[in-house]
Amino acid sequence: MPARYEMTIGGRQIPAADYRETRNPADGSVVGLCPVASADHLEQAVQAAERAFERWRYSTHSQRKAACLAVAKVLEEHFHELATLVTREQGKPLKGLGSEFELAGATGWAGYTASMDVPDRTLEATARKRVTLTHLPLGVVASITPWNWPLLIAVWHILPAIRAGDTVVIKPSPYTPLSTLHMVELIAKVPPPGVLNVLCGDDRLGDLLTQHPTVAKVVFTGSTETRRRVMQNAAATLKRLTLELGGNDPGIILPGRAPAGIAESLFWGAFINSGQTCAAPKRLYVHDDMYEATCGALASYARSVTVGNGMDSATQLGPLTTERQLQRVSELVDDAKRNGGRVLSGGTASSGPGYFFPVTLIGNAENGQRLVDEQP
Repeated sequence: MPARYEMTIGGRQIPAADYRETRNPADGSVVGLCPVASADHLEQAVQAAERAFERWRYSTHSQRKAACLAVAKVLEEHFHELATLVTREQGKPLKGLGSEFELAGATGWAGYTASMDVPDRTLEATARKRVTLTHLPLGVVASITPWNWPLLIAVWHILPAIRAGDTVVIKPSPYTPLSTLHMVELIAKVPPPGVLNVLCGDDRLGDLLTQHPTVAKVVFTGSTETRRRVMQNAAATLKRLTLELGGNDPGIILPGRAPAGIAESLFWGAFINSGQTCAAPKRLYVHDDMYEATCGALASYARSVTVGNGMDSATQLGPLTTERQLQRVSELVDDAKRNGGRVLSGGTASSGPGYFFPVTLIGNAENGQRLVDEQP
């Protein structure tokens, strides 16, 4: 029987009436069962966060710093356990620039957040008056996180809120919910009950969360399309917003560097996490004098990279995380081929189980224009 994960609301593990399977993108096996939150669960979570805020808002800076450091310690203690869960549900390799890399980043950011200060600042001081700028907590923060870096981005959302004296209700991606559910179960024991809550669901739950009148701020990492809905939902109550969206970043290669010497760094800049990173370069503009040599160097390096199940120690790149991603990459590559693209490596989806697509580089048919990396 697959492991069943639960929501954390008000410091307690809360079951659901319905559960959905979360499957490993490498082989389709069931990783665990994810609870599906109802509107009542959402209300319970927001109310728990609101009650906790009435006490947590008066916590001292030293108490909040200590909480951040304690969270970092919990992440260290459960490092392998959490990293393994990320690999099984998201697909990235356990080693290298994969899940252990992500957990190291999450742990480091938790510790770094503890060191951050928001001191009062005197704007004016005279014999007649004194004006001081101070930073006060807002209240309940709604966090919506994506599937590509599920724990690292969750820490980016959660820890600054805790450090600022706010409370949190987090909704992870329905594609990778288990690692966030388990992480929050562990770290929610650090601050008082209700300071940190987690529940899972689809876009309808996200709408309810971002529309809720008690929520003071929304932190969202995801697509530009969903961003529009988040902004619309938040507008009615003038919620504060922090939005981190997808990118479409280019790289520019100028004369003066040997292509073989920069191929590795260019490759991993684009293909870390199987290319599923917002800041990954999607295309390269290469000077005519270096074009063919750059194509050759990148293609040669790409062919040396091992793609496979993330739990295999030899794997450097895992599968794409969802079937939708696999279809999207296939469409991009097919479109590039139809429009004169020259396949330098890969180019056709793998057969068999798992959402695998070979490392694919596509260059222009004509020399001197561009090299396009079509894997998002």
